[in-house]
Amino acid sequence: MMGRRGALLLLALAPALSGCPAASGGGYPMQVHGLTIERIDPDHRVLLADGLQIAGDARLAGALKGGGGTIRDVTVLERFPPVFVVTYDDGESRRYRSRRPRP
Repeated sequence: MMGRRGALLLLALAPALSGCPAASGGGYPMQVHGLTIERIDPDHRVLLADGLQIAGDARLAGALKGGGGTIRDVTVLERFPPVFVVTYDDGESRRYRSRRPRP
């Protein structure tokens, strides 16, 4: 059974779970598969508008910068902080950890 926290997290992350079609364009902030991206750092760290930082790699950064067209699906695992599972067009799935920055 899902607790109140889990239900709230699910509601907050619903756009990412829905696999929304990718938006084109390279300006920030941008919306890709339900994720609002503030910026992508040179070390492939993806900073989201809600404050989460995703420890990405070159493939994720390139796909997001390209508008997400090579990403088939983004699933968010219910953890604190969440883990993002990205499935690419070729069928490969990769897990990316996230974290909240320290104040």
